[in-house]
Amino acid sequence: MNTKQLTVLLVAALVLALSEIFPPWLYVNRWTSGLHYAGYHYVHGTPDTSDIYKMRKIFKVADNEPDGYFTVQKDRFLIYDQYAMLMFLTFGLLLALATRRTTLRIVFSVIFFALGLCFSASMVFYLVTVNW
Repeated sequence: MNTKQLTVLLVAALVLALSEIFPPWLYVNRWTSGLHYAGYHYVHGTPDTSDIYKMRKIFKVADNEPDGYFTVQKDRFLIYDQYAMLMFLTFGLLLALATRRTTLRIVFSVIFFALGLCFSASMVFYLVTVNW
């Protein structure tokens, strides 16, 4: 393993650690099963749902409707998507930065990059649809 590969592994480990310390969260409207992306927050510092006016605005609840029951939860889909994206991009970089490059390594590197980009695209698509 060369220094470039070691750097890739260290950066991947750092990104993984940060994604565990600051996971993505979802606001959930328990009456309508509506979801809204709440962003990345400290694992023990969940997003606030006590401001009922903010929650009504986020979920577009009409003034004449009841408040509902709003909670937060970790966004499991986004967490697993991040893991897959990080894994495939890391493997792709490790193969691409190998000292001895063979055709097979380059092919697998391209495949892993493509899979990592697919998971990146699915993350973007998911975030757009959850916030729609």
